[in-house]
Amino acid sequence: MIRLLKKVLNKLIPTPVMADSNSTEPCEIINGSYQVSQCVIEGKVKINGEAVLGQNTLVKNNIIINGKLEASGVTFEADLFAHGVSVLSHCSMKGNAHFSGNVAASECHFHQDLLMLAHQATFSNCQINSIMVQRLPYVKTAQIISLTKDCVVTGNITFESGSGEVHLDNSAQIKGIVNGGKFIFN
Repeated sequence: MIRLLKKVLNKLIPTPVMADSNSTEPCEIINGSYQVSQCVIEGKVKINGEAVLGQNTLVKNNIIINGKLEASGVTFEADLFAHGVSVLSHCSMKGNAHFSGNVAASECHFHQDLLMLAHQATFSNCQINSIMVQRLPYVKTAQIISLTKDCVVTGNITFESGSGEVHLDNSAQIKGIVNGGKFIFN
């Protein structure tokens, strides 16, 4: 009975996802906060507000979130575009991840590249392909990437600004190189 109800609700609830911020492809637009768990999100969606994506949620297509993102136990099969603070735990990102805003991620796997426009990002026990940190306009302070608790970056970390910092604890690893930044060991 519960499974049947979930199937019916999944068909009635708009499905979030969209190609990219500049796309002209049709998509479902949700204005206001959006909260789901244990569902499959299909189609193209743009959320203008806070998004809380809970356990066992599968995002099948690209998704744009213009507001705070909280995701726990979510699988993103396509690209994520998050414009606001993002807090992620136990997530799998199979597409590219684009963050405009600070990020805190724990126990996540980023299979593709991370593109960030942020002052600070913290990754704890994450597997990351590579990170590209874009220059923040009008900001002179260092952009900071913190890697802790067995976090592994298999590729490069690049700071466009040339003044980035990578803060590492003893268990974190970077298998590539850091361009435009320096290491600070904790």
